[in-house]
Amino acid sequence: MELGVASFACYKQELVNLLPLFAQFDVRYMELWTFSSFANPLHFEYKDEEYLENFLALLLKYNLRASSIHAPIDSEADISSPDPALREQAIEETIKSIDALAKLGGRILVVHPGGKSVDREKQLRIASRSLQIVESYCQRLNIRLTLENMLPGYVGSKVEDLEYLLSSLSPRAAICLDTGHGFLNGNLFELMRTLGGRICHLHIQDTHASSDEHLLPFQGEIDWEEFMIKLTQIHYKGIFMTEIREAKNNSLEAILAGARCTFEKLTSFSARLSGKKFQE
Repeated sequence: MELGVASFACYKQELVNLLPLFAQFDVRYMELWTFSSFANPLHFEYKDEEYLENFLALLLKYNLRASSIHAPIDSEADISSPDPALREQAIEETIKSIDALAKLGGRILVVHPGGKSVDREKQLRIASRSLQIVESYCQRLNIRLTLENMLPGYVGSKVEDLEYLLSSLSPRAAICLDTGHGFLNGNLFELMRTLGGRICHLHIQDTHASSDEHLLPFQGEIDWEEFMIKLTQIHYKGIFMTEIREAKNNSLEAILAGARCTFEKLTSFSARLSGKKFQE
């Protein structure tokens, strides 16, 4: 298992200027944050062809890999929206992010399967149709679609939501498990137990019960030893992708160093666990 850090750690800054820092801290795998209403629009210019060519050259220069990309997030335009115009906009922007990922050689697309739940059953049906369109496009470019488990009150927060959405997709479609979202929903370990075979990507973050904080592991309330036990049990082989929030008192350097430190601590525990199991 390899460490990755999502560019959510610096979403207010221009990512292209920060790639040397990722290399400095020996973080080779990155998840690219595309667009949200609260991010710097110049953070990662995923629709600019010339920008992408230059970005790829820098990735190669610093021996970095854009292994995954997060589809754009908008409070109104989401793929489960009953409004056809907003839904089409969300699908169109998602497809543009797929194109960007393919140009950079990445393989995993992370999608929010829905917005705030108003009419859950209707939104799930709409999201299912939208995801089929998105996955069809992914398949042309050998990109793997993953659905992120959502925050409480959102479509995609419940185990049964994700089971329903996966049922209409190919067996290759998978889950991106956000540890903080699962903790806040009270279903983190249930998700791992029920959908463990479909989890191919992680958003590692810690939090307290009050809000979605995106902290480094051990800074919140998640039981990380139990998490690593469950992760070992499902034979997870993907990237250990941390998704830590940029903050005034949490510089990118501190996030990268902290991600490396906690990754080594958690994988050391996992190795001891595997060794014990082998001896038994």
